[in-house]
Amino acid sequence: SAGTIVDGVGVGTITNNDGAAIRNGYRLQFDGTDDFISVSDGAQSRLSMGDAGVSANNFSFEAWVYHDGVGASTNDVHSIAAKGANSANFDWQIYLLDSAGHANWTLAFYDGLGGPGGATDFTMAAPDGTAAKMGVPDNTWTHVAVTYSCDGNTSNNNDTKLYVNGIAQTMAGDPDNANGVAAVSTSATALTFGKSYAGEFYKGYMDDIRIWSDVRSANEILYNKKAALRGDEQNLVGHWALDNTLTDNVVPGSGAAQAGE
Repeated sequence: SAGTIVDGVGVGTITNNDGAAIRNGYRLQFDGTDDFISVSDGAQSRLSMGDAGVSANNFSFEAWVYHDGVGASTNDVHSIAAKGANSANFDWQIYLLDSAGHANWTLAFYDGLGGPGGATDFTMAAPDGTAAKMGVPDNTWTHVAVTYSCDGNTSNNNDTKLYVNGIAQTMAGDPDNANGVAAVSTSATALTFGKSYAGEFYKGYMDDIRIWSDVRSANEILYNKKAALRGDEQNLVGHWALDNTLTDNVVPGSGAAQAGE
């Protein structure tokens, strides 16, 4: 059943880095200790990525984040979204990584244990504050997005892209074909926002989380990141606006969301 946000709601205005107001509304606060959202297993979180012998699959993930990394240690992982109950059933994760000497936090996507070459972390190059290596700064509303395309072939046409504020980030290493193909498994575990099974909690705010069953183009991400959704957009499989209750504007079939601590 759906649950209302008890202690994580606050009235606020999301502002872009240029200071322009995006929307008035609510946002969800995570304390970095025990706050998270759990969404029951469903099509919106089963991101099957087309392993060998499986048809092509694609997905995109978007969210607004206001990250507070104060007190974080080097190589800390703060989970934005994850699916998996334990190390043996760990489908995927989108997270921020604090690395020594970097200007901002590194955005990354982990493909779990499904690929033929084993698990793969797709990360952006070391953040230096420039547009293509921006990373995610602390205490600033930032739009993050991850896209993945796979044709079901272990040797070609598989691609991961990471975006910050609508700008594609330079990837570390080769995002194409790393470890063959990043075939994400599809266990019947809950989707969580703000933590991973390993207790990697996120600290700060989140808003307007979206999951798509297609690869959003760079222009779609850039020009629609501020746009409100109707809820019936093509290929939209999950939308958590976090404006009132945990099920606010959730696409039918997206799964019931419940607050953690």
